[in-house]
Amino acid sequence: MEDVRMVDHSSAVPLMSLLNDMQASALAGDAATRENYTFGSATAVIGNAGTVIIVEAGDARDRSSVWNAEEVRLLGPAPTPVRQRLVDQPWEPGTADVRLPVHLTARVPEGLVYLGTGSVARAGTELRPGHAEHVLTDCVFRLDTSLSRPDLDRATTDSLPTLPNEMAS
Repeated sequence: MEDVRMVDHSSAVPLMSLLNDMQASALAGDAATRENYTFGSATAVIGNAGTVIIVEAGDARDRSSVWNAEEVRLLGPAPTPVRQRLVDQPWEPGTADVRLPVHLTARVPEGLVYLGTGSVARAGTELRPGHAEHVLTDCVFRLDTSLSRPDLDRATTDSLPTLPNEMAS
């Protein structure tokens, strides 16, 4: 049975729901306003209603992933629009107090597991030689609602297929 805890009162997506790519992208806003950016093992979908971050399931320390029940981490370098949305412009344009949501998901063989919303707790940037703009090198998201142990296990199980000789173990 799926967990039906709500992320917050304004979200219609229950925690740990399974989404397809189109459903997840729609969380970022209208199709005409969305742009996808893939870097390393992560994808960021940026739109007029928010941002969707997709990481691969697993808890590998050398790629973007779910690190624990409270954190999802991105490893860059991320494209400039991703840095601008997450670090430079985390607020809704024209307002001083309404933050566009960042929806976090983990890719599993069946689709995308919705982890909930989160906010940037820490971001690292660097100015690379020969470049005029800083590059987002890493970003830690703090989940608004911590994952339960079963939810964490589901989001951190590597999505690699089981090999035949592993099934006999």
